[in-house]
Amino acid sequence: MGCTSAATTNGEVRRISTWTVRPSRGGGGGGDGPRQHMTPWDLKMLTFGYIQKGPLFASPPQQQQEELVSGLRSSLSRALDHYPPLAGRLSATKHDDGSVSISINCNGQGAELTHSAAHGVSVSDILSPLYVPNIIRSFFPLTRTINHDGHSAPLLAVQVWWFISKTFDKISLGSKKTLNPDFNISLLLALPQRVVQNFAFVAAATTHSEAVLDRWFPESIDPRSRLHFTDSNHFITAPPLQETILHFTRESIAKLKTTANQEMRTTTTNTISSLQAVLAHLWRAVTRARRLAPFQQTRCFVVTGLRSRLSPPLPPRYFWNCTAGVPAVVSAGKLLAVEDGLGRAAWLLNRAVASTTDAAVREWLESGGGGDTPCSCREGMSGRATW
Repeated sequence: MGCTSAATTNGEVRRISTWTVRPSRGGGGGGDGPRQHMTPWDLKMLTFGYIQKGPLFASPPQQQQEELVSGLRSSLSRALDHYPPLAGRLSATKHDDGSVSISINCNGQGAELTHSAAHGVSVSDILSPLYVPNIIRSFFPLTRTINHDGHSAPLLAVQVWWFISKTFDKISLGSKKTLNPDFNISLLLALPQRVVQNFAFVAAATTHSEAVLDRWFPESIDPRSRLHFTDSNHFITAPPLQETILHFTRESIAKLKTTANQEMRTTTTNTISSLQAVLAHLWRAVTRARRLAPFQQTRCFVVTGLRSRLSPPLPPRYFWNCTAGVPAVVSAGKLLAVEDGLGRAAWLLNRAVASTTDAAVREWLESGGGGDTPCSCREGMSGRATW
């Protein structure tokens, strides 16, 4: 474990110490290690920001805080024994045709752990503003880092911090990771939770060694998926945007779902879900606010897990990303139609998800992973959904 300490201030969050945490079994520090190739859906996420997770716990007594951080460092080190990709870095290989393939070099270079303190932060400071306050970004390490930065930045970074406030006595673990947005990070965060709750690390060898690290590719394709550029400056990244969080009550969600299913006269075996109904409502609201011409096409992407849709299905503990953003496409005029508008939008999303089959995914991968997604759903001229 390496360590750098600082007393700098980032907003209202003061960084106390930062460590590089490597697997406990050694073999870290750089160089070449086992490689894991990236799938086309991985490559599409290179310009995305790291995934953020931030569980919140009751704060332990002050005299036990140093013990907790020390235990967290030890537990994270042993956890990396079972998740070696999280201690690696991205690695680019240039080919003779000018293309580049990117893999994960599992060389044990290490994850990042930061110990911080948030001074004078109250619940209202976080929940009252309409937009997500900047202080929230300080709770997570590697702010505004994109996945492509994993060539030099850690692929996993964890920050543990205390709220130093009379009205908000909490400890939080903020983590950022790349690689696999649909992997259940609670498998990893369960280790720090044990430290927080019990101040003792329980070895994860029996519980967490079941993660399936072997990458899945169809037998007919080359796992070295290639990008046809050599400069990351070719990426088009979105500028910093203001963020807000929308809250829907249980009653309003139920009403949207009921309305959508009634409008489309769905059956018990083919029902629009609550999520599809809410997404359809948001899709229509955003399209209305954009004031698109009736003939202009608009699309809504639904991130769909592929593990259970492949044949045979991937195991539940498959470590790697296996998702696709599936679009539903329709003209703005039809989307905003007064008659059956919500139900029609929700049904398009429903059909887009249903069209994500094993055959569609394999065909998309075998074609090189071009285009947006393995499949899409469009509103046909007859008013029926076709895909």
